[in-house]
Amino acid sequence: MPLRRLALATAAIAALLVPAAATAAEGYTVTFPAGWPQETHGDIVSATMPDSPTITGPVSCNSQLNRMASMDGISQADLNVYASGAWTVADWANLLGVEAAKLEMVETAVKPYGGLYFRTGLVRLLPGAFPEQQVEVDALIGLYLLPGRIVLAGCYAVPEDLAASRPIFEATVNSLRPQ
Repeated sequence: MPLRRLALATAAIAALLVPAAATAAEGYTVTFPAGWPQETHGDIVSATMPDSPTITGPVSCNSQLNRMASMDGISQADLNVYASGAWTVADWANLLGVEAAKLEMVETAVKPYGGLYFRTGLVRLLPGAFPEQQVEVDALIGLYLLPGRIVLAGCYAVPEDLAASRPIFEATVNSLRPQ
């Protein structure tokens, strides 16, 4: 399934996936949808929606913690300034490791959470954003920037499945909590 591989490739960008039962030592928790089978591929765990007659393509979510040595010396206050500021297509493309020309920003938002900022974005990844990706994919992503790491959750579907999937995507992404 090319879209499933895309979701895994997107997850690989940020590196470490952890299921909802994550411990504080792992750095965060997230709640995947009930009944969605989970798979582990190396450090990546993804949850995939079971087949549905109302969904045309694969739908999946994942989460990860990406250790960033380049952010080790940056204070949370400075990271909050960046996290709470305006984000561009280039910011999202850099985060996902894709060319800015292969990404469209549909919406982006930020809200405070416990002394941090939770940044969300709905982006459309155009065909070819990732090597095996042949179709457009909508990705709802939420993240926290912390000293030395990024904690992120994302959910992925073809555009025609977004409306039906969005409530599940929002619940999953909004359940992300750093620890």
